Amino acid sequence: MKKYYLLLTPLFSLTPIFALAQGEYQALEPTLFESIGVTTANTNLVDYIQNGFTLFLVVTIVLSVLLMVVGGVEIIVSQVPGVKVQGKQRIYAALTGLALALSSVLLLQILNPKITQFDLSLSNISTPPPNTSGGGNGQTDPGQQGNIDAGEYFKDEPQQDMVDFTSDGKTISKIDIDPQTKKMTLTNSSGETIVRDINIGQSGFSAPGEGYQGDNKTPTGTFSVNSDIRIGENGQAVFTSNGQTNMGAAFVNIGATDSGGVDRGIGIHGSNDNRLRPTNGCIRMKNEDLELIAPLIQSGTQINIS
Repeated sequence: MKKYYLLLTPLFSLTPIFALAQGEYQALEPTLFESIGVTTANTNLVDYIQNGFTLFLVVTIVLSVLLMVVGGVEIIVSQVPGVKVQGKQRIYAALTGLALALSSVLLLQILNPKITQFDLSLSNISTPPPNTSGGGNGQTDPGQQGNIDAGEYFKDEPQQDMVDFTSDGKTISKIDIDPQTKKMTLTNSSGETIVRDINIGQSGFSAPGEGYQGDNKTPTGTFSVNSDIRIGENGQAVFTSNGQTNMGAAFVNIGATDSGGVDRGIGIHGSNDNRLRPTNGCIRMKNEDLELIAPLIQSGTQINIS
């Protein structure tokens, strides 16, 4: 059985070489994959390796079954003791080879299913974000969808309740955020309230006074908005200080600091695609709501996160 596996080894030893080939490839003649119903026309060479991996498993199973059948026939039909022993050895070898092949695939699927997908395209390589915390300090948001043309952002039409809430010269007097339910309650200068969905840090939220730079958690406690209020103009998005992350319609710094009194850059902001993805510690809300409330928030506005 070992000999049959050795015959298939060269196919997988060439995998890194084939995987470096980019672009589409048109086969000149019908391939073995197509003969078993797998379409390979105009496909990437990496796809051939993926199909080869599947074919390897199929061939392994078929060979194992055939060898077990041959071994069984030898045991049943032959009257020569040595042949019977050889038949038993053949069955054991087939079962061992089959078990090794299937357990290898199972192990790879448990560790990381993507390992067996051979997605080795160089275009998928990305660099990790810098080790800072809030969006205002320049950390790239998780799930950031590349660059939006001309720094724009997506938004929906604002709901009428928010339009009424922010009309007639009203200002935002208080903001209450519940990190567990991911809800924001806004109170205006007329005493009216409105609730909106938000999202928080990808690692959840920290206890009062326990947050630190780079923990990817939204701090809890009572804060006051500082002077760092940035609002996009003419549909242009606000970006982090390093220019890497599109924060949508606006960024309002809530005034959270570390143990040394240094501003952490935690704020309320939107996103390029108007999705409520988790953040690196900030509070994310919809762009259409942020457009209406950001101009009404003043330095010193109280924010309670609890």
